[in-house]
Amino acid sequence: MHISKAAIRGAPLLSAAVLMGILYGHPISAFLAREGAIIGDLRLMQAQASLAVLQRAVGVDQASAETVPAASAVAAGR
Repeated sequence: MHISKAAIRGAPLLSAAVLMGILYGHPISAFLAREGAIIGDLRLMQAQASLAVLQRAVGVDQASAETVPAASAVAAGR
C-alpha cells in the first residue's frame, strides 16, 4: 500500500482541524444560534412595523381592530 507524500503531510493538518472542531465547535454553534435568534427578532419587528403601516393605510383602528370603510367602498355599496 502506497501513501502519497501529500497525504502524509496533510494528516497533521487534518487532525488539527478535527481537534479544533471538537474544542471550538460548541461555542461557534452557540454564537450562530444567538445571532440567528437576533436576526429572527429583527425580522419579526420589521414585519410588525410593515403590518402597522398597512393597517394605517387601509384604515384599521388600532384599538378596536375594526376596519373603517373607505369612501370608495361605501360608494360601491349604495
